[in-house]
Amino acid sequence: MSAKYIITHIDGRLVSAEYDNNICVGLDILSPTGVMGNIYAGRVENVVKNINCAFVEIEKGVKCYFPLEADNNRHIFFNNKNNDKLNQGDSVLVQVIKEAVKTKPPTVTTKVSLTGKYVVLSSDIRGVNISSKTKKDEMCKKVQSLLLKSLNTEKFGFIVRTNCKDVNESDFEDILKEAHDMSKKFENILQRATYEKAPVCLYKEKPLYVNHILGFPNDYIDEIITDDDNIYDTICAYLPENERMKVRLYKDEMLELYKLYDVKKQLEQASAQKVWLKCGGYIIIEQTEALTSIDVNSGKCISKKSGEAAKEDTVYKVNSEAANEIARQIKLRNLSGIIIIDFINMKSEDNTQKLMSGLRHLFKNDKVTTTLIDITKLGLVEVTRKREGVTLLQALKDTSF
Repeated sequence: MSAKYIITHIDGRLVSAEYDNNICVGLDILSPTGVMGNIYAGRVENVVKNINCAFVEIEKGVKCYFPLEADNNRHIFFNNKNNDKLNQGDSVLVQVIKEAVKTKPPTVTTKVSLTGKYVVLSSDIRGVNISSKTKKDEMCKKVQSLLLKSLNTEKFGFIVRTNCKDVNESDFEDILKEAHDMSKKFENILQRATYEKAPVCLYKEKPLYVNHILGFPNDYIDEIITDDDNIYDTICAYLPENERMKVRLYKDEMLELYKLYDVKKQLEQASAQKVWLKCGGYIIIEQTEALTSIDVNSGKCISKKSGEAAKEDTVYKVNSEAANEIARQIKLRNLSGIIIIDFINMKSEDNTQKLMSGLRHLFKNDKVTTTLIDITKLGLVEVTRKREGVTLLQALKDTSF
């Protein structure tokens, strides 16, 4: 496997691109001024019971939305309290989980977390849990047992990340060090909040590209390449000393990095409505406020043979290639919420089931939870994908000049 992670500047934007065997499988517009992941001692401005939310000020003039029903009762307050409810004027520990979008303010939670390569520290749990994707993995269970024996988890807990399924026992020392460092960091955050007046920022999250790098499975990325000196230094500072990934600072005045890897073209294609398939067919992707619709068309792909069987084979070929491209485009564009796919109708039930089985398998490889719900009587495939950040199209609009 040959995978690369590129970080470069294009038209004033900081862009990252993930390539797997020379195919672009990930694109992100990296905001240099975002507050996503930052931790604050916030001040509760008001509690609006009729819409079951509160508004929390995290910086002077910056108020955030706090959905009461979606959060827990383990709030960490920094003022004297005689109950565990949020009240106006409270000073409370919060973390930004969603950036501001258009007229909507940022969203915060009191489920505060710190993310590392191997584990996640969470204020919402006690003990050590395992990521739901690898609960049955034996190596993850060994890591869980190691952390339970070595850490105090009375005030906060840890989640063993999926990356741990690929580690060896020789990596246990690094995992323990990461967990201990995160414990100290969280304790320092709480200590600082006791003498700082809310609202105040207590912790700035790592740059998004660093979180991406730390989240990659072991031995997946062969090389990280950037043409920015500061970004190069930042990556080297965050990566563990024994990290297997190679980091390279690209310098070539004759050929810019984004041109070498065609990143700008990938951005243009990932924001276009029409995507051509190698077989001659194409898909149309339309994003609306309510849902995303994806329509598969045969286009120039025409069977050279006559007969119903040949026609069915051609349709299945187009649909199969479209399924692979749809899974890639959903990830590239960071589509979320309700996604409706209209494949070309097939008469064979076996072909339909094979197509659905293949699509489910493709969605399992997505780091963001993506679920194939069902096929309607009209033959439309219903898919849902967890919302994580804004879509690529929205990110491009938000950073336009």
